[in-house]
Amino acid sequence: MKYIILLLNILLIAPVFCSGQDSKISRVRAYNRKKIPTPPGMVYIPGGTIVIRYNNEKGDSGGFKQVSLSPFFIDETEVTNKEYRRFVDNLKNNKDTTSKNKNVHAVTQNVHYDTGRAEIVKYPLTYFKRTADGKTGEYVTEMINVYPDTKVWATDFPNSQTDMLVKEYFTNPLFDDYPVVGITWKQARAYASWRSNNSMPHKKKRKRYLLDYDLPCTLPTEAQWVCAAEGEMRLSKIDSFRVPRDNKGRLLANFKQSEGDYTADGSSYTMHVKSYAPNRYGLYNMYGNVAEWTLDAYNESAWAFVHDQNPVLLYDADANEPPIMKRKVVRGGSWKDNAQALSPYNRNYEQQDAPHSYIGFRCVIPAPEILTKKVASRNTKSK
Repeated sequence: MKYIILLLNILLIAPVFCSGQDSKISRVRAYNRKKIPTPPGMVYIPGGTIVIRYNNEKGDSGGFKQVSLSPFFIDETEVTNKEYRRFVDNLKNNKDTTSKNKNVHAVTQNVHYDTGRAEIVKYPLTYFKRTADGKTGEYVTEMINVYPDTKVWATDFPNSQTDMLVKEYFTNPLFDDYPVVGITWKQARAYASWRSNNSMPHKKKRKRYLLDYDLPCTLPTEAQWVCAAEGEMRLSKIDSFRVPRDNKGRLLANFKQSEGDYTADGSSYTMHVKSYAPNRYGLYNMYGNVAEWTLDAYNESAWAFVHDQNPVLLYDADANEPPIMKRKVVRGGSWKDNAQALSPYNRNYEQQDAPHSYIGFRCVIPAPEILTKKVASRNTKSK
């Protein structure tokens, strides 16, 4: 914690002291610690340039775009049932600190348990709503019912035996560390908004991290997600994805191997969020387990008009707009998808108001620009 405070103080306050006419601007030195301090449960992703594929047609060279990204922190795992329940219980117990509106707290509806739990727990999500052309907009506050749809297991698979998952998956402690599902795109954004103001406490010190700096927590943009999943990419690598395996040839992702074969990877549904080995950034289950919401609206031609620095295509569709306007990008594939869907080069989408048993999410927080030794060697000499 002290390193985070020190680092941000240096980065945020130092320019103030160097702004005077008589100030002597010193050379920026590379950050020489072995590990950059991060919020608990998150991983630091350095800034850089990557190539992103925005079109699924292999021969469409126009579907590729080179973009630059600023550094960010990203959850090392998908958001779990336990973490999301903390959010719901916080609102239900009238402990929310993000709004003075007393009407945001829980109103519980009693429903027969054998049909799944159905509750109404609302959160005031405030966001900048853009017009369809993206040129204008205004801030609006929308009341979002954040309780997950626990019946998605039955509605997604009506001819499959899923009663236990409908009843137990979200509430039973046995599934605490499994990815939360049944979450819409706006519910995921509501959780991220709440987390911006109610940072997760450290397991040992029980302190709030980064709140004093008012850094927003959001869903990852599509570009951030791809960067975190695969790292630096080149055009020659497109379509070369292979499902990761260990040195004994065992699968390292939770997905559907072939028709009727869900269990070769060790599970027939979702798995613990720290199953398998992490990728080279230390992130778990970027491929498989559950597909993940991103912040971007889905458009096959996004490459043509998104910016080449920190790109995002953000659009909040109203409930009465046509389905094509409600498409949001999901990435990574899930436990019920084949290997092709897992590839970071593969794009998919879902309607923003459609929860499923195979879509979850993780969050990101912007990180300060840090001059590492590797970057410093490109254009300046560190002493």
